[in-house]
Amino acid sequence: MYLQLIKAPLDIGAGIQGCKGAPDRLYEAGLQGFGQGNVIDIPFDPTAPGEKKDIIASFSRRLAEATYQALVDGKTPIVLGGDHSIAIGTIGGIARYLQSQKRDLFVLWVDAHADFNTPETTPSGNIHGMPVAVLTGDGDPTLLAVMKGILPLKKKNIYMLGLRDVDPGEEERLQESDIVEWRMPIVRKEGVAALTKHLIDRVKAADGHLHISFDVDGLDAKLVPAVGTPVDNGLTVEEVDTCFRMIRESGVDFSCEIVEYNPTLAGAQQTADVAMHLMRQLLSEAT
Repeated sequence: MYLQLIKAPLDIGAGIQGCKGAPDRLYEAGLQGFGQGNVIDIPFDPTAPGEKKDIIASFSRRLAEATYQALVDGKTPIVLGGDHSIAIGTIGGIARYLQSQKRDLFVLWVDAHADFNTPETTPSGNIHGMPVAVLTGDGDPTLLAVMKGILPLKKKNIYMLGLRDVDPGEEERLQESDIVEWRMPIVRKEGVAALTKHLIDRVKAADGHLHISFDVDGLDAKLVPAVGTPVDNGLTVEEVDTCFRMIRESGVDFSCEIVEYNPTLAGAQQTADVAMHLMRQLLSEAT
């Protein structure tokens, strides 16, 4: 598996900014050993004029083109964010490619949050809480335009691992959807290995592609303090390690993005160490 590292330093989708420094920090912490030094930088100007949604939409289009082209070139896109609004671009480009190949896309959304808000349900207005809604065809028209010509993701192919902090409007929307919710009580009852095996089996049966959208705050807040929205009682390092190892060893086609690490916050080194350990587990046999 040949990797294409993509730096996506967008952070205006979050309430607390600072994630724009994460791609460089993670790359320097050890990811430069992957991808044979082949890195694409998606430029982001935090001083650019315009509404946040317009800036994020423009950035997302450029990121989507990069992930799409990586797959066309036979490479696996590994995107270093950035806040979670970058998923609109990351996954949008991947979905475009898989649609052209008539293959199913599955998404493992490792996150404390559902990110399934629309402008009507969001309590904060932050766009990093909206990407799953946009990717499944609902939300602000400016953001939905990024997906023009791309079919919305199938909700039944989205698996949320570590979910535990859901807004009231999202709860209603989730109840009406067939997104698979692996909230923490389910994780502890069933075990990560059994859940991951179920997902891998589905991907294999469909000859599909699995994208891992890894929000660092999916882990317990004590383990990863340098995130903008930490939540207690989350996944352990061992649980995510098991999940990522099983995916790597399964042989399924996969891609990945890592988001929401904020190196400006307290505990930045501890958080980077945990994130890098898990990324190495996922990518250890790649080049």
